[in-house]
Amino acid sequence: MHHSGTHFGISCAVKQTRTLIMTTLTANSSHQQISVVAAISTFIKRLGHSFEQSNTAHNEAFLAEARDLSDLEHRIRHIDRSNIQNEAWLRGF
Repeated sequence: MHHSGTHFGISCAVKQTRTLIMTTLTANSSHQQISVVAAISTFIKRLGHSFEQSNTAHNEAFLAEARDLSDLEHRIRHIDRSNIQNEAWLRGF
């Protein structure tokens, strides 16, 4: 599956965050650390949002390729199992 939209979204988030970090680095040193942390936090939120959008689009395309109702049900169960495994993995952090 082609994910150029995902790459573009993540690329834009990286460029915007890089600009934000460079801007904050020119601020006075007493606020510099707080600004960098805020920029990193913003980057992580944007990256997470881009990932969620790409994951949703991927799942929708995967479901749309179902040949019949049985195949669709199988694909839904596959996505559900993947989500459970991902959630368990994330709880490890």
